[in-house]
Amino acid sequence: MPLPVWFALALLLSALTAGTALVFLRFRAFWRDLKSFGAALDGAVAGLAASTDRLAAGAEQVASALPRLEAHVARLQASLARLAVLRAAVQDFRDAVGGVTAFVPRK
Repeated sequence: MPLPVWFALALLLSALTAGTALVFLRFRAFWRDLKSFGAALDGAVAGLAASTDRLAAGAEQVASALPRLEAHVARLQASLARLAVLRAAVQDFRDAVGGVTAFVPRK
């Protein structure tokens, strides 16, 4: 065989070898990244599961405290109604006394 054919075969063989090595190295890096991603994902999923459990416990606490909250809101509304009545009485008194104090001299 002529010499250029041997050079072409050597070039082909070296290109195949280099290509195979490059594919192997890239696949190995991909595999390492995939394993580290899986470990990070496991940690994130565990944190998410713990957060979900805390959220469920908090929702149960809120649900158990809801009747007590409704009782407090009812008491607050009654107190606010009483305050409105007392304010109206004070305003009526000020209006009545205001007419009298208009004639009292000031220093």
